[in-house]
Amino acid sequence: KQWYQRRVRGHLVHCHGFKSPTKATAKTPDLRVLLNDALRAQDSVALVELGMGWFGTIASFLPKTERNAKKSNLVFSTIAPGSIPWLGNLSLLALKRLVSADKQHNLPYRQSFANSYDSKSDGGAMVWGKASTLKQSVLKVVRYAKRLPDKGSTMFLKELNKVRRSIMFYGFTEMMGVLCELLEREKTAVNGDIIEKCLAQLRSETDPTKQIKG
Repeated sequence: KQWYQRRVRGHLVHCHGFKSPTKATAKTPDLRVLLNDALRAQDSVALVELGMGWFGTIASFLPKTERNAKKSNLVFSTIAPGSIPWLGNLSLLALKRLVSADKQHNLPYRQSFANSYDSKSDGGAMVWGKASTLKQSVLKVVRYAKRLPDKGSTMFLKELNKVRRSIMFYGFTEMMGVLCELLEREKTAVNGDIIEKCLAQLRSETDPTKQIKG
């Protein structure tokens, strides 16, 4: 066997196989060919099982500064066991219509959750495509915290629950700690009780469907 080249969808790929590949070898699954195609895939993500309860996603990514370039990057993200509290066992992932009614309760997702990309829905997650957007969402909660308890208590809880739900949907556990730290700094003799109640729930409650109450 030697290194040889073959074209896949117009792209030249280096493979290790017979020097003159036959039809049989051309049909043999090859990880390198799969990864090459993944670089060209648009709006697609592959879910992979790593073992021992670990999963990951593979997707192509082209930085904003390289939009006109002909190259892209393949991003591999890992999902650690238990890192997304509301998500069940991904090894049981399937289309609901293909699963018998008596086994649908084992599906890792909840049908009651709205689509995460539906930002207009109260049940969906906020869209944090940029770091500045995430910062604005968190600072909005902090601004309402400054107005407690007489002003902004309703809006404070509303924004707090929106940000908390999104953090849990994305599995962004580090951000939860940052949010709690920022709220700690806003505690005063006047609003201390309300913020302390919210902090206790933020640190203990793992169900994103439950609302934080002041």
